[in-house]
Amino acid sequence: EQSFSLHADPALLYNAAQAHRLAGNKPRALLLYKNYLRLFQDVPNRSEVERHIAELEQAIDSEKKAVTAPPTEPMSAAKGPATAPAAAIPQTASPAPATTRADLTARAPERKRVKPWVWGVIGGAAAVALAVGLGVGLGLSSSPIDPTPSIGRAMVH
Repeated sequence: EQSFSLHADPALLYNAAQAHRLAGNKPRALLLYKNYLRLFQDVPNRSEVERHIAELEQAIDSEKKAVTAPPTEPMSAAKGPATAPAAAIPQTASPAPATTRADLTARAPERKRVKPWVWGVIGGAAAVALAVGLGVGLGLSSSPIDPTPSIGRAMVH
């Protein structure tokens, strides 16, 4: 659609209408198809576009009626809400995917819980490694210190 606003090519407007129709965005597709015929009267695919317009208008009207129509069956506590028969639900060539706010929210992957004894083993191993490291470090760094200072040997003969 932004490309069409920069360069008024009929193919761009038609392709935008097709994309919206195939994605299930019926109102937007209908508007773009109507604008396509209004702006470009002598198009070779006029009959196809008029057929798409008629199908979209019918589908939009059916959806509006389905939403505003009263329920056809009483609701019972055991069965839950009544559902409409399959023939009453309008079918389209490409239904829009149902998305909810929860679908659009990123979720962190579920993490496996580590058993408590694993943490005990890890802590014990760390303590042993620390004790060995300190023992080796202190053992190698200590050297015997002679408490008497010396300035050398003097030999008397």
